[in-house]
Amino acid sequence: MRSDFDVQADVLAALATLEHLVVSDIGVGVRDGVVTLTGVTDSLMNRVSAERLVEAVVGVRGVANEVVVRLPSDHWRTDTEIANDAVNALIRDTEVPDKTVKVRVQDRWIWLLGEVAWNHQRVAAQRAVELVAGAKGVTNLLAIGRQPVAPDAASRIRAELRSDHSLADCSVHVAVDGARAHLSGSVRCIAERVAAERAAWSVLGISHVDNGIEVAS
Repeated sequence: MRSDFDVQADVLAALATLEHLVVSDIGVGVRDGVVTLTGVTDSLMNRVSAERLVEAVVGVRGVANEVVVRLPSDHWRTDTEIANDAVNALIRDTEVPDKTVKVRVQDRWIWLLGEVAWNHQRVAAQRAVELVAGAKGVTNLLAIGRQPVAPDAASRIRAELRSDHSLADCSVHVAVDGARAHLSGSVRCIAERVAAERAAWSVLGISHVDNGIEVAS
C-alpha cells in the first residue's frame, strides 16, 4: 500500500511535466488514494491533461477535478465563437462521423449531442472539442447506436485485454450479457481501468460497459 504522501509527491512530479500548466496555481490533496485537484488554469486542455496524468499515477484510486478554467479577460470568447470552433474541430477529426454529432454551447460549456456507432468516435469527438480555446468544460451525451453483438464478444474482449501491454500484469474478468459487458478484477491505476473499459467498447455490438474493476491501494 502506498502512502498518501508518496502519491501526492508523484502527482506533483507528473503535473510538473505539463509544459503549459502553472503547477503553482494547482492544489493537490490526497486522502485514502483519492486525489483532489483545485486551483485555476487558462485552458480546458490543461485541466483535462492534468486529470489524465494523475489517473496514470500508481496508487491513485480516484480523482476529483475541481480546477477552474479562467480565461484572461483579453482572450474572452463568446458562446457563438466557441460553438463555431467546436463544429470545425469535429469536421476536421477523421474519426468523428459526419453530420451525426451536434454541438450546443452555454456559458462557454460545450455539450455534445447525437449518436455514433463506436465508443472510440464518442471519445474522439470529446477530445476534439477539448482543444477549443475559451471552453471551460464538456458534457458528452453522445449515444452508442445499436448493432448486432458479435457471438464471441467475451472472447474478443479478453483478446483485446491481452493485446494491451499496460494490462499484462492485471487481473481483469469479463462477462457479456446481450449488448452489456461486465468487467471486474483489479488494476494498479485509473488509467489501466480506463484501458480495460476501452477494450470492452472496441467489440462490435457492445452498447453498455459496467466497469466494476477496482484500483488496488
